[in-house]
Amino acid sequence: MYRKVIIGVSSITAIVLAILFVLLNSATMPNERKNGFQRTLLGDTVHTLQQIGTKVPFDKICGLTSDHFFVTVPNPEWLFMVDQGLKKQRLFHLPLKVDEEIISHNIFVDSPWVYILANNLSAMLYTKLESKKMDTIKFLTPAYTRSVRISPNYTIIRGFDTAMKEQIFKKIDNTTGKVVTEASIIRGLNDVGLGSDGMLKYDELTHRLLYIQYYQNTFYCLDTNLAIIYKGKTIDTVKTNSISVRNLEIGGDDYLMPANARVEINSDSYVDNGNLYVISKLIADNEEMSTFRENAVVDMYRVADGKYVRSFYIPYIKGEKVKSILIKKNFLIAIYDTHIGTYRIKT
Repeated sequence: MYRKVIIGVSSITAIVLAILFVLLNSATMPNERKNGFQRTLLGDTVHTLQQIGTKVPFDKICGLTSDHFFVTVPNPEWLFMVDQGLKKQRLFHLPLKVDEEIISHNIFVDSPWVYILANNLSAMLYTKLESKKMDTIKFLTPAYTRSVRISPNYTIIRGFDTAMKEQIFKKIDNTTGKVVTEASIIRGLNDVGLGSDGMLKYDELTHRLLYIQYYQNTFYCLDTNLAIIYKGKTIDTVKTNSISVRNLEIGGDDYLMPANARVEINSDSYVDNGNLYVISKLIADNEEMSTFRENAVVDMYRVADGKYVRSFYIPYIKGEKVKSILIKKNFLIAIYDTHIGTYRIKT
C-alpha cells in the first residue's frame, strides 16, 4: 500500500505526466498577467567563473567539501563528483542491494559518508565512497516524501500519518529508527499532502528547519523539535493554489494524483549561513520578460525572521534552466540538465 501511495505522490508514470500536461495547458498561467509584486534587483550581482557541459544527466547538488561537490543523477546507484574548478570529474558506484527498489530518494554526502534516504522503503541507507558495502537503518514509520539529515543523530522527514491521509513532520533517531517527536504543521487539506508539497531544508548556522512550499507563497521556520518559530511569506501574491485528488487505475493498480493543475511557484531552494535562497517561477511587475526567460531569478530571505532581502539572476546555459543550486557565502554552484556553472555573488 505504501509503495502505491508514494508512486502516486511522485507522479512518475508517463500516463500521469501526460494528464498533467493536459491540465497545465488548460490552466491560466500566472505569468500571462501581472503578478502584483516587485523585486529589489541589484545589477551586476552574479559573475560567471566556469561553465561546462557533460553527458551525465544531472538531478541536484547533494554535498560539498573544501575542494569538490557532489551531484545526484536519476539512478540512485551512481554519484557524480567534480572539483570546484570544474576540471576533474568522477562517477562513484553505490553498492545497493538487488532487493532495494528505490522509487523516490534523497542523497546527502558528508564525505566520505554517503546517506540515501529512501522514501518508499522508509529507511536510511549509508556507505562510504568506494565501499562495497551498504548498511541500512529502517525507520519505524510509514513511507515519507521529504527528508533532511540534520546531524549524525537525527533526520527530519515529512511523511504519512498512520491513516495515510495526511503528511506530518517527524524527527527520527538515526540509530534506532524510532520517531522522537512529530508535528502536524499543515492541517485539514485532505489531499495526502499534495497541495502542500515543498522543500525541506536545514540551516546549520541557526539550527533551524525551513519548509518552502512549491505551490503557495508560504514557508515555515521550525526548531529541531518541530515547533513553529514563524510562518513566512515569499514576496509573490499566490496565497492559495488549491487542488483535489483522484484515484487513477494503471495496469490494475490504483494511484493517487492531482485532479486539477498545480502551478509551481517555487522550484528549488538552498539555505546557507542564515540566508534562504528560493528560485521563483513568477515574474515581478518590475522585470523584463526577455530577461526573466533567459535567467533563473533567486529571491533571498533572512532565516532569522523570514524578511525579504534582495533578488539576483543566474543565467541559463544553452537554453537549459537551473535545476539545483548550492551557495557558500559568495560562491554559487548551479546545476542544469547537462551543464554545471560556478559563479561569484557580489555582496
